[in-house]
Parts: sequence; structure tokens; C-alpha cells
Amino acid sequence: MKPLAHPSRRALLGGVLGGTVAGLLPAAAGPSAGRPAVRRPNILVVSIDDLGWRELGCYGHEFNETPEIDRLAKEGMRFTKAYAAAPLCSPTRAALVSGLYPARTGITDFLRPEQAPGMHFLPPRTHSLPEALARSGYTSGLIGKWHLTEDYSGRYRSRLANPYRLGFDEVRASETRYIGDGDYVAPYAFMPGLPGPRGEYLTDRLAREASAYITRHRDRPFFLHVSNYAVHTRLQGKPELLAKYRAKPGATRPGSSPVLAAMLESVDQQVGQIVRTLDRLGLTQDTLLMVTSDNGAPRHDANRPLRGGKGQLYEGGIRVPLVAHWPGTVAAGRVDDTMTSTIDLLPTAVELAGRTPPRAVDGLSIAPVLTGTGRLDRETLYWVHRPRFRRADTRAAVRVGDLKLVRQAGRAELYDLGSDPGERTDLARRKPKTVKGMQQLLRTHLRDVDSGVR
Repeated sequence: MKPLAHPSRRALLGGVLGGTVAGLLPAAAGPSAGRPAVRRPNILVVSIDDLGWRELGCYGHEFNETPEIDRLAKEGMRFTKAYAAAPLCSPTRAALVSGLYPARTGITDFLRPEQAPGMHFLPPRTHSLPEALARSGYTSGLIGKWHLTEDYSGRYRSRLANPYRLGFDEVRASETRYIGDGDYVAPYAFMPGLPGPRGEYLTDRLAREASAYITRHRDRPFFLHVSNYAVHTRLQGKPELLAKYRAKPGATRPGSSPVLAAMLESVDQQVGQIVRTLDRLGLTQDTLLMVTSDNGAPRHDANRPLRGGKGQLYEGGIRVPLVAHWPGTVAAGRVDDTMTSTIDLLPTAVELAGRTPPRAVDGLSIAPVLTGTGRLDRETLYWVHRPRFRRADTRAAVRVGDLKLVRQAGRAELYDLGSDPGERTDLARRKPKTVKGMQQLLRTHLRDVDSGVR
């Protein structure tokens, strides 16, 4: 794959916007003294499906209880400007595996089931995170949700874009049928071949699979993605936890949901079990553990004060929690406002594995941020949401510093996230030159990723 053609955005900003936006850009980071001199860590990512930016206790939610994840944030780093690569599941998951903007992979909407194998899937020729890490001696595992193919027929390993074809060495509890509206208690309709006791709770099953994987691979570096199906609809919590939250004060307030809180506590317990496994095996200081989400919450009130939610390019649809824990390397108690994205996982993992991050990706390594050895010099982030069956309804957005342009329904909206994180005041009419310049950035990006959108 050839290196990506990244246009000179500073030149565009300077020529078109003048000082209006350029002055808001972060100063370029100084020359690095080389990659961080740290050991090759295990890299473990726990993703929570449809988790909103504020739905963890460490991000300020007062109803949901997530003590295990909150402890990781206290002992590690919490990011305040972390973004999903898209406002929907499949595009963000493609970005995690590839390090590419979703539009470059061709996946800009969630994937659906097809009666016959369709053409919408993450191409197996994609240079993937597991393949990149394999060069440094890593083994890679996926436990849980994949959702990067529309092919649900025939043998699993022969299907288009199954995880094995993208370089994963082990796959456990991943859907063999379309996940539809969710299914959290065994026997699982979308995994009929998965053995296990009747009545087993799916989040608990993923926890056990994760602990077993870590134990099997404790003697070599590994990458593991624990990809939760929760807290995606249809919401279904354990009865005892559901009863707990229904009886809790504040259960009927806007932004509170007893069933979601019950499901999230189960995910939090899963994270706790993973941490205890690492502790028991003496791997805690050798493991970068990250907890994040694939997009914002579908319930808009759960994302407040951010605007909107899942499926939208407002902050509520794309800004997500990101907690990083790596004792002895990631400093405890840090709150960091670095603008980062799902696309950054691949180059970050590669750099921590001791290699130079590949040029042919869109993401940037946040290894210097994690290790405290440098900063991330990022000028822009982009999003493209192109509904598969409503091509004319394409939406796109670009963030430059604190300024964000959202283009949808034939018009452009401009927000200053520094003073207006809830995107309440559209500045487009007041700042036409800024809008023009950011529109140009967006058009250049769309040509670059060849999304078919102009």
C-alpha cells in the first residue's frame, strides 16, 4: 500500500483562513528523541458498544456504577477529547483494525445481513493491526463482536472478511449470524454453535474467555480486543442488578436508565475480572489496558451536555470515553485533552511494539502521550457518514483545533467547541471565511479518501 497523500493542511489553513483558525492549532511538537524506551507491552482493548461519553462514573455520571473502570482512570489516564472514527459501529470497528478513516475502507454505515454474500465488508487485503503486530512477535485475539462482514453463510473461516482473514490468531464468542437486536442470555440466537450453560450471561462469558486467553498467552506479547455486545439494544440486564437500579434514587431522572446501568455494571465487573487475571499472572505492569466505545449513546439525554447521539456527527455521536491503564508507564491520575481517534490504535500499538508506525495509515501514534515522553501534533480530524441506502444523505465533519464544521442536509454548521461543547450556537453566518476554508479542507479530505462524495 502506498503512503497516504496527506495535503498540507497548515498551508490550506494559512492561505484560506488566515489567522482565524491557524492561531488555534497546537504548536508542532519538537523532534522526538526516538520511540519511547519502554518494554513491549501486551495491548488489551475493551470496547463497550454504544457507550456514551458521560456514562462512566469517572466521566461524571452519578447514577451508573463503574468502580472498576473508575479505578483504572484514577490509576492511569482519562482522555477528554477521544473520538470514535464514526458515529456507528461497523465503520469504527473497521478503523480500529485498519488505522484508516472508514471512508477509505468503504465502510461508512453499519453492515447488514445479506441473503447472499455482499460486497460490503472489510477487505481481507487490508493491512491490519494483528498483521502489523505479528511482525513484532505478537499473537492476536478477538473475543466478542466483529460486525465487519455481511456474509453469514457457510463455514465461518471461509466467509468474506472473517477475523482470521484479517490476521487474528484466535476468535472466541464472535457472532456467526447477524446480531440483530442483541441477545444476552444463552442459548444465543446469533451464536447457536457456542457451547455453554443455559442462562449464561453473555458479558460474563466474554470475561471468562478473556481470562482464559490471557492465561494461555501469558508468556508472549499479545493483542486482545474484548469486544462487548453490551450495552447495545436490545437492553437486557441481570435480574438482580436490574432490581438494584430500579430501586436506586434517581432511576427516573433524564439520563438514567436502570437496565443500561445494570448492563454496564456487568461490563465493569468483566473489566475487574480481566484486571485480576493480569494481577494474578504478574502481567499488570506489562499490559496497556484501554477501555473505550465505538460511538456515542443512542439516547441523547445520556450524552448531555454534548449534543445528539449515535448516528449523528454532533459531539454526542462521536466523542467517546477512553481510559488508559499501564502502571509504571502511564502516570496515575492524568486527565489529558489530546484529540485522539480510533484510527490511532494501530500506529500506537506498532510503536509500542518497537517498530516505526506505518506511513500508509491515517492514524497517529499516541505512544508519546501515554508514556509522557511527548505530545501528539494533530491538526485535524475528519468524519464521513454515508448511509448505504440514502447516498444523498451523506454527512461529513472536520475538527480543526476547537473549531468544528458539520456538513449535512446541504448546509454547513460551524461550532467553537472550546466555548460551546454542546454545539448550541452555529457560527457559520458570522464567520463565512472560516466556513469556506474548512469546507475546502473537507473537500480535499473527501477526494483523498475517494469516498465518492464531493
